Amino acid sequence: LRALQPCQNDSDMVRRVGIQYALEQCHDLLANDVAGIHFYTLNQSGATRMIFDSLGIPRHRNLQASSV
Repeated sequence: LRALQPCQNDSDMVRRVGIQYALEQCHDLLANDVAGIHFYTLNQSGATRMIFDSLGIPRHRNLQASSV
């Protein structure tokens, strides 16, 4: 949250900081062998797509069915 303080009045910067933070968390999770990552997009998939594309995961991996 500290990273958001300097840019709280700049919605574009807040978005970029949030995407970067989420990307770092995803990298950490994948580095620690999680079985998968689930994103809640709330019909706002642009940021999620940017995160997914930045992870460098081959497209075929996102087609696996959930067991839940």
